[in-house]
Amino acid sequence: MHPRNPLSRRNFMEMACASAGMASLPAVGAQLMRCATAFSDDVFHTRNLHAFVKAWEAETNAEFSVKVYSNSSLQPMDRILPALQAGEIEMGEVFMSAYAEKYPLLNFDALPFLVRNYADARLMWKISRPGIEKAMEEQGLRVLYAVPWPAQLLLSANRINRLADFSGLRLRANNRTSARFAELSRAKPLSISATALTDAVRDKQFDCMFTSTVTAVDSKSWSNMRFLYDLNSWIPKNMLCMGSKTFARLSPKAKKSLAALAIKAENDGWKLAEAADIQSRKELASHNVAFEQPSFELRRDLAKLGEKMSVEWTTKAGLDVTLLLSDYLRQRA
Repeated sequence: MHPRNPLSRRNFMEMACASAGMASLPAVGAQLMRCATAFSDDVFHTRNLHAFVKAWEAETNAEFSVKVYSNSSLQPMDRILPALQAGEIEMGEVFMSAYAEKYPLLNFDALPFLVRNYADARLMWKISRPGIEKAMEEQGLRVLYAVPWPAQLLLSANRINRLADFSGLRLRANNRTSARFAELSRAKPLSISATALTDAVRDKQFDCMFTSTVTAVDSKSWSNMRFLYDLNSWIPKNMLCMGSKTFARLSPKAKKSLAALAIKAENDGWKLAEAADIQSRKELASHNVAFEQPSFELRRDLAKLGEKMSVEWTTKAGLDVTLLLSDYLRQRA
C-alpha cells in the first residue's frame, strides 16, 4: 500500500503556481476583491496601489485577497466609478478630473494656473477633500486616498510661442479642462485613452497635449514630440475609492487598518510623484526632448484663459465650490 501523499491539493497548487512564477492562491476563506485602474503597472501610481493592497492583506491576516487589474484590463477609466456603484468591482482608481462633467468638484485640481508647486497642490487637496468625500459618499463611494501626477506641462511636436499657435492643432484632451482649453484656443480636441497614447504619439495622431513628465516618458513622446514647455499648468490627482457597501461589510479591524494604510499610501504617493518627475526629466533629456520656458506672451495669454475657465467652473459648480476656491486662494497667498 502506498503511503498517503502529504501534500494537500491546495499545497500542490501553491507549489505549482510558485514554480510557474504565478501569484500565490488566496488564503482559504479570503474575501476576493477586484481593484481596477486604467494605468500600467510601470506607473508609480500603480506600484503604490500594489504596495497598499499587499500591506492591507498582510495586516488583516489574509482576510482579503485584492486583485489589481491594471491597464484597463477590467474596466476602462469611464466605467470604474459606475462599476463601483453597481457593485461590479470593490475598489477602483481614477483620474479625478476625468469625471468632472458628472461631478464638477472633481475638476478642482484641474483648474489651470492656480498651483505653483506641490505645496499648493497639497493645500488644494486639504481644502477640497471634505467636500469631495461628501459628494462621493452620496454616490455610494468612499475615498481612500489621492495621489498627484507631476505638474502638467505642454508637450508639442512644434514650437508654440503664443496662444494663436494652437489654432488648428490637434490637442489630446483627457479631461474637461483640456477639452475646454482646446475650444477656447481654437485647437481640435481629440480623446485618446492612456492605453492608446504610445501608439497615437508614434503615429502622429495629434500635435500637442498637456501632460506630466511621467506620461511623456511612458508614451515615448520623443518619437514625435520634442518640445516641453515648463508651465506647471495644473497638478491633477488619481483617486482610489471603495464601494460604500463593500466598506460597510468590513470588520472594525479591517476598517481601521485600511484607514491607516490609506494615509501612508497617500503620503508615499506624493513623495513618489516628486521622485518620478525628477527621474522622468532626466529620461526625457536623454532622448533630446527640449525643456523650454514659455514666452511672456504665451504665459500671459494662458493666465487670462485660466481665469476665464475658473470663472466658468465656479459658476457651474455652485456657491459652495466658489467658497472653497476663495478659501484656497486666500490661504495660498
